[in-house]
Amino acid sequence: MGFWKIATLLGGVAIAGLAAAMAITNPNHNAYESYATQKLTGYLEENVCPEIPSILGDWLSSHCGSLLKDNQTQIRKIISNNTTESNFVLFSLYRTRLEIPDVEAAPSYQFETLGIFQRFYTFKAEQT
Repeated sequence: MGFWKIATLLGGVAIAGLAAAMAITNPNHNAYESYATQKLTGYLEENVCPEIPSILGDWLSSHCGSLLKDNQTQIRKIISNNTTESNFVLFSLYRTRLEIPDVEAAPSYQFETLGIFQRFYTFKAEQT
């Protein structure tokens, strides 16, 4: 067998092995929901809770973090209901749109996340 045939064979085996590893480690929708719930809760706790005006009451601003932690199931359900998944076998793309219905003045957010090798990478997060 010549060098090029062996190199081609080894390259093909390596590509097939990589594709198999990607397919096996493509994270599922439940894993994405857990990831997104954790990320959203952390974002709200760090960026929204400190900005709650005292007009709404000191109780709300001082208990904001615990309210978020106590309502993980509801946050996860909101994420689940507003996420579409495109599964490409080797990887998945998740698109989540969060908005407050019937409130035009409230901002909405769109997130796009790549799921690959049992990890998630949010590559787009924008206010729309």
